[in-house]
Amino acid sequence: MKRNWSWFAGVLLTIALLLSSHGPRLAAETGPGEKIIGGPYVVNVGQRTATVMWVVQTAQVAMGVEPGKLEKAVPVLRAEKTTLNGLKAGTTYYYEAFPGGGGKGSFKTAPTGDAAFQFVVYGDTRMCIAASSPAF
Repeated sequence: MKRNWSWFAGVLLTIALLLSSHGPRLAAETGPGEKIIGGPYVVNVGQRTATVMWVVQTAQVAMGVEPGKLEKAVPVLRAEKTTLNGLKAGTTYYYEAFPGGGGKGSFKTAPTGDAAFQFVVYGDTRMCIAASSPAF
């Protein structure tokens, strides 16, 4: 099966170049009152580019059934990203996106031409169904 890996590789290389200790650093930053709650994760990796993303909580919205009795808070979220360009095909890159040692990871850019590959698909519906449910 032939896959176009150029998008995957590019993202990964850019991340590596930005996070290299000998070059520019990739540092996910937030504004006052904001906090990083997800990521970083790498998407759209090709041969020459890759994109690093993370999720930021910017605020929260409180709600309730009576004024002054707001029992539930829902976060306000924003996705942030940076695209890394100029990566080398078939190369493993390592990154650190957040200060203090957090947000470390690695990725490998797509090779040139046809090549075998492996991938993982993961999903989580975030549904909690009681064990006593008749469907089970």
